[in-house]
Amino acid sequence: MYHAKFINSHGQKPSLTLVTPSMLSMTLAKVYPLLVIVDAALDNLMWICEDRCLPFLYVVMIYLSTNMFSWSWEDPVLGSQVTNVMLLWVEVLSSAFLFFATSYFISSVYYSMSSSEPPTVDDIIINLESLLDKLETLRNEIMFRRWFKTPVSKYSMLRIFARLALVLTPLHYVMMRVISVQMYTRALVLFALFYHSDWVQVTLRLCWRLLFVRTLYFKIFTYIFGEEYTIFGFNAKFALRTLTTEQMVKLTPNVQIQVPLPIATLKKMNESNLLELFLLRFVAAKSNDIISMDSENKDTKISEFDITGSGDKINSVVNKSDNAVIVIKEIYVFENQRKWKYEGWQPKLLPYERKMYTTNCNNKFLDPSAYSVPSIVEVEKELPTGWSWVEKNWEKSSWVYSDTDWNITGTRDSLEGYTRSRVWKRKIFKL
Repeated sequence: MYHAKFINSHGQKPSLTLVTPSMLSMTLAKVYPLLVIVDAALDNLMWICEDRCLPFLYVVMIYLSTNMFSWSWEDPVLGSQVTNVMLLWVEVLSSAFLFFATSYFISSVYYSMSSSEPPTVDDIIINLESLLDKLETLRNEIMFRRWFKTPVSKYSMLRIFARLALVLTPLHYVMMRVISVQMYTRALVLFALFYHSDWVQVTLRLCWRLLFVRTLYFKIFTYIFGEEYTIFGFNAKFALRTLTTEQMVKLTPNVQIQVPLPIATLKKMNESNLLELFLLRFVAAKSNDIISMDSENKDTKISEFDITGSGDKINSVVNKSDNAVIVIKEIYVFENQRKWKYEGWQPKLLPYERKMYTTNCNNKFLDPSAYSVPSIVEVEKELPTGWSWVEKNWEKSSWVYSDTDWNITGTRDSLEGYTRSRVWKRKIFKL
């Protein structure tokens, strides 16, 4: 989740050497040593070089070199001037070693390029792609881009940074009261240099196992990033709010059907349960045409009702006084569960993720966890006045399994399946 990894699969590509203009090839060849140097620097910064000891040594030398500028006689180390002088000597040696090591590497690269066979255009492009991948990863981490579902506008990014400053300013103020500016800067630089190391990554993973850390993290960052924020892909952000059954029915898109009968006749049919039979027959034949489950489509659809059953529709006019209009809605409820080590599949979920029963009605992201809703039993009992059920029972789908971040893995349980969801749906109508 945290560690930067780069696996470049270039496949079989035609050679660029013969099709690249000579002037461009010469320019790329001159820039190639610089690309190699910057790429090696990023390897050490992101701790992905072959020798993992080198980044640690470089970080230690950088820290000691920066300490040399704040060295003074007035503040001896361990209360001894001898120790203070020895520390200064170590800092000077670290600065010198860092300078000569960097100079030696740069000179070695240029000497190797001048004494060996010039690189091909393909070699340069491969190195450039690797460099761009690393820079893009750093950019996404700094700009939080890997946490957004869709590209974020400049206005939204400014709003996010304003909220981030609002949250971090009090924390910075307290820290500046406790520690000095120099110590704060050093700690920040050290964290940035050690961030991609295995030690920091393991520590972050261990901290992420703590429930209160996750809950606090999501509460703070949900406020900062708003609805665009998601850390676990498409289906795992906080529920926007809790809906009652009446609110859920109100937000569900309408489908209207026109019945060429007076309202009094329909009411009598409703009392004798004949209307449900006609509606069941109608929606079974026309559900693919008139029932729209796209929550962004708010247009009301109107269709005629085949009351004869012969396939011939009774001609009528929408505004005719003896015609009745029936409103049909299809309620969708997502049931969510999580797998626990000794308990198996349980409706016990983590506080920061989706609730046991959720819905996505009229939600612009079509997110199944957008709203938390009452249970299936409560929805059935708390149907708003004037509405009736078309079917006698709920229709439930098969379980869809996903990983711990609610990314779908398939329709069967597996070792990587830690969560699962299924859909309960049922139609309602109102005269």
